[in-house]
Amino acid sequence: MSSYVPGWVKQDLSRFPRMQPKAGDNAEVLTPLSDTNCAADARALTALMRHLKEVDGTRHTVLMVQVENEVGLLGASRDHSPVADAAFSKDVPAELMTHFQNHKDDLIPEFRKYWEAAGFRTVGTWTEVFGEGADEAFMAWHMARYIGRVAAAGKAEYPLPMYANAWLVQYDGEPAGRYPSGGPVSKVLDIWRAAAPAIDLLAPDIYLPDFKAVCASYTRLGNPLFIPESSPGPERTFYAVGQHEALGFCSFAIDSLPAEHPLKDAYGLLAGLLPIIIQNQGLGRMCGLLQYKQDNEQIDFAGYRLEVSYPKEGKGAGYGLVIASGQDEFLVAGSGVGIHFSARSPGPRYTRILRVDEGRFRDGKWVPGRRMNGDEDAGGWRLQLPAGAPTIQRIKLYRHD
Repeated sequence: MSSYVPGWVKQDLSRFPRMQPKAGDNAEVLTPLSDTNCAADARALTALMRHLKEVDGTRHTVLMVQVENEVGLLGASRDHSPVADAAFSKDVPAELMTHFQNHKDDLIPEFRKYWEAAGFRTVGTWTEVFGEGADEAFMAWHMARYIGRVAAAGKAEYPLPMYANAWLVQYDGEPAGRYPSGGPVSKVLDIWRAAAPAIDLLAPDIYLPDFKAVCASYTRLGNPLFIPESSPGPERTFYAVGQHEALGFCSFAIDSLPAEHPLKDAYGLLAGLLPIIIQNQGLGRMCGLLQYKQDNEQIDFAGYRLEVSYPKEGKGAGYGLVIASGQDEFLVAGSGVGIHFSARSPGPRYTRILRVDEGRFRDGKWVPGRRMNGDEDAGGWRLQLPAGAPTIQRIKLYRHD
């Protein structure tokens, strides 16, 4: 909804036309097919970026800019205003078709299927080229072109990274319009990439329970993971950082959480780990752990197989991140996780714990605490992070026959 635009914009529908879920029925949202709307938005963002450059251009408190919020059209799969109907009857822009042809073999499969069902046509109207996906493809192209133009104008004034965030598809088969049609949901990432090169990344607002699947869907095509909104769970933060090297994680409405919320301890622990996380980003030395509908899982990582066990269902989700910090050495941070390590390389048959210490980081340096033995490491067999507030353990392994 265009609820933040000034009153003089809201009241002048002739100059600033709206989207129409059905012909003649104006919604409370500006149409992206209007050059006047786009130019006004671009002027506003340019003014904002000029201000940011003046007041923050040396301190860099502001790191990124979200140009709009959860864009798209609710209530219909596409805009039916006169200008939109006219554009929908025309051929798909050659720029988009060129992108699809150049990336035919690595397109997002959830949307590629519409193009394939229509015979991989390289020219034609939106319906002829994308069939059942025509309405959403049309909306995604025009929303992305609009926001891309606005972002480019703002960057010309002050070139901070800019991103677009998405209200997600809530279930398989949900029709566009039940979620905002045209928004950067994962299945139309290709269209957004082609239409809005000034947008640096596309980001999911995640309130769905299958956090793992959403993260995976947004790390395709080289898209960096940034989560601008999510349910406030420490398990989500650890997994996003550990598994996908997320640039950031923002719990929604964090200011309304009680002081004893577990996020406090989680963020405190991660703050100490941050220098180590940064050192290991991009090197394949981190993985994430997150319990979702399973009591255990196996992960092959850094030359070892991690046999991970979690609490029984109903006792809180286990979670964590693992960093391969040295030869046969790992840092494991989280809560409610047990891990048995077994080597996946030639050598002695058995993998055992040489030592495992609980501890913390201070100024980027490891400060050991208790050495875990006996029941605490299952007799040298398994690292165990207790449920509750997250902790860090440092484990050194050895092998023997």
